[in-house]
Amino acid sequence: MDKRTIEEIHHLAKYMDEQSVAETLNLTVDIIKAVIRCDIEVENINTPAPPKIQVVENAKFVRNKTVMAISPGGGMGKTTVLTSLAVAAAMYVPNKRPIGIVDLAEFPKVVSALGIETENAIVDTAATILFWEDENDYTAAQIPHPVLNNLHIIPGVGTAENHLKVNADTMAAIISTLQNHFELLLVDLPAGLTYTERLLSYGDSILIVLTPDHGSVIGFLELLPTLKRLGLIDRSYIVVNKTGHPALLEPSQFCKIITASVRDHYSILDNSQIEFLGFLPETQSILEQLNGHVDNIILNDSNPDFTGEIKHILSKLCPDWQIKTEKNSSGIAGILGRFFK
Repeated sequence: MDKRTIEEIHHLAKYMDEQSVAETLNLTVDIIKAVIRCDIEVENINTPAPPKIQVVENAKFVRNKTVMAISPGGGMGKTTVLTSLAVAAAMYVPNKRPIGIVDLAEFPKVVSALGIETENAIVDTAATILFWEDENDYTAAQIPHPVLNNLHIIPGVGTAENHLKVNADTMAAIISTLQNHFELLLVDLPAGLTYTERLLSYGDSILIVLTPDHGSVIGFLELLPTLKRLGLIDRSYIVVNKTGHPALLEPSQFCKIITASVRDHYSILDNSQIEFLGFLPETQSILEQLNGHVDNIILNDSNPDFTGEIKHILSKLCPDWQIKTEKNSSGIAGILGRFFK
């Protein structure tokens, strides 16, 4: 195999699983595994004979997981969902391994959503993301969680104006660096597709956070062709937030509408699958947490319905952690399952 192909496989393996790399390069999974283990010799590309592939051992390549969150509009709660998952992950990860959450949004809210005082922290780290020179720079930029020692918070830029100075390549480099340091990396993505398209391929799981209303249906339909074009349908999951709000649709009604709309508008997606991964309730305690009036509800378990659903989502994202969840934590996700054929 020529050197360029081998280098491309190693590069893609940093961001994709073996099956995805194999499909991207039109090679078999066994070849990808062999290259990753460095069991394939580089041969001269001018040699007429086909390259010889020797598999020495049957080892499994494992890398840490990256979860990203996007929404087809503002106010749907993707930062709330992501920060709640970060806290739960730090609590339930085996052996208290390190968990990272990085804020790449235009208007960063991760730090405040975690209930951390930021008056000085944001000012001190506002431009750090613009000047990373080596992989150790993130340690100076991170803000420690006041309770969870294994939760590492990497804030983005402090102002929207500074965000304009950060291009997609810089963000991609940041994600790539952080993937090497954490058991689970959660990424709050920018809202604009200009950046998001470039970054989504780094995610092992993509959470599409929606609220149960007609605007979410329209936004989701607009987002689907992009996910399809990028080959990301099969690693995308829907999380419905703010269920039970009196002004919004009932979860079952919302799912019926979104399912019917997808099938009516995008027959090209009939063989794809996107799972309803969780349904998070809208409660007064969440609003109080976001306004700084109460402690984190995941830490103090003050809202069992919300906490239970977050644990359910986390158990699906990280099944090897073997997180114990209550039966029928919300019931809806299990009943609906996958809505595409």
